[in-house]
Amino acid sequence: MLLYFWMMVQIMCESLPISSSGHVALLQSIFSKIYGEQEIIAMSQDLWAFDYLLQGVSAIIFLIYFFPYWWQLIVGKPIKISALLDRHLWTKTVSAVFLFGFAADSMTFLLWSFDLADWPSFSLAFGFMITAIVLWNIQFMHAKKDLDVWSWKHGIIVGLMQGCALLPGISRFGMTMATLQWLGYQGRLAFSISFLLQWPLIVAGSLKGFYSLRDTSILQTMWTVPFLMSMVIAACCGYALLYQVGKIIDKGLLWKFSYYMIIPIIVALLI
Repeated sequence: MLLYFWMMVQIMCESLPISSSGHVALLQSIFSKIYGEQEIIAMSQDLWAFDYLLQGVSAIIFLIYFFPYWWQLIVGKPIKISALLDRHLWTKTVSAVFLFGFAADSMTFLLWSFDLADWPSFSLAFGFMITAIVLWNIQFMHAKKDLDVWSWKHGIIVGLMQGCALLPGISRFGMTMATLQWLGYQGRLAFSISFLLQWPLIVAGSLKGFYSLRDTSILQTMWTVPFLMSMVIAACCGYALLYQVGKIIDKGLLWKFSYYMIIPIIVALLI
């Protein structure tokens, strides 16, 4: 039962700026209260890999939704194979995008090497509070003109903020969106770049999760028809949520998710 709820929460919350990992941690705490900690502890060795593997589903959702935006952002032409034959695209744009992404994800990896997610002294409720504050402040940020979209300096800043989201309860989506908009990126542009930066990381994470689970009972459970059907439903819901979030961002209302964060903050303080 835990695996089913974990899967649905992880996949659907990944499309929202509310910290999917934080909500999964809440779910784990609730199940520990109901079924006892021993059952959760017995599974804990493989649950991290299960969580990583589920990110592969999110990677597919993001690719389907963002591909047209990413294509226009990088290629800037109608979606045709011939557009990729432009020499200027590879020597100028793609190289700049790669440098931006490398700078950002390198900073994230650097912070990951410090095992931020396992810091025992960092409160989940405090992480949710940081997410709420970050989301609230998005409403005060404005787009700048003549912005160097693929500045490697911006990449470093965004990567550091993305790395901070490794701490429990801090939303990666929320942190990168707020950082990009603070740097002057327009809402839809920041939305696309935020997930473009995340995409290689979650693909790599899902492959690592699959490798770690290859001989476990968890992977066998995932290949059952009921679980696969539940995963497809969760993926469809995740896509629908992502679509709605895009419309909310276009209206400049992403900051209103800060109101929702009051709920997980209270729950985290009570359990």
